[in-house]
Amino acid sequence: SASASASGPDPASDPASQAAAPFMGALDTEMELSVSIARPNLIFMLVDDMGYNDVGYASSDMVGVTPVIDSLATGGIILERYYSMHMCTPARSALMTGKYPSRLGMQFENIKPNSPWGLPLSETTFAELFKERGYNTHGVGKWNQGHWSKEYLPTARGFNTFYGYLTDETHY
Repeated sequence: SASASASGPDPASDPASQAAAPFMGALDTEMELSVSIARPNLIFMLVDDMGYNDVGYASSDMVGVTPVIDSLATGGIILERYYSMHMCTPARSALMTGKYPSRLGMQFENIKPNSPWGLPLSETTFAELFKERGYNTHGVGKWNQGHWSKEYLPTARGFNTFYGYLTDETHY
């Protein structure tokens, strides 16, 4: 018989699978109900340096300031108890894998342009999980999970396409 590692991560013990479970469970249920129901489109936004009430739907003094974000949020799932690190690299590695950054060795600093490291290649990302389920995955914005070699790039970590910058900051 085939081992669990030969067929991918074991969903019961893989943190990335556990992190994506609420989304995947909804997808499985929907697919079982009817083949004619299209899979939902999923948009996940991670915004740096923004407080919880810095968008209209979560604020009493900024109502109407972010109408598109408000519409997406009220028509979707709002994660209100997602606590994150204060820096880009650790926050994104936690999101991508469902693991604490300290379990990944990603907790200390942001990946700089000359950094010869990145999100460990042994880790499964949520983009890889969605891609395995037949989704087209697209990343837009800041990657900041490694770029030293091709294996660390977003298109090698589960994204079909990526448009953005790879390092910790850019100047407009």
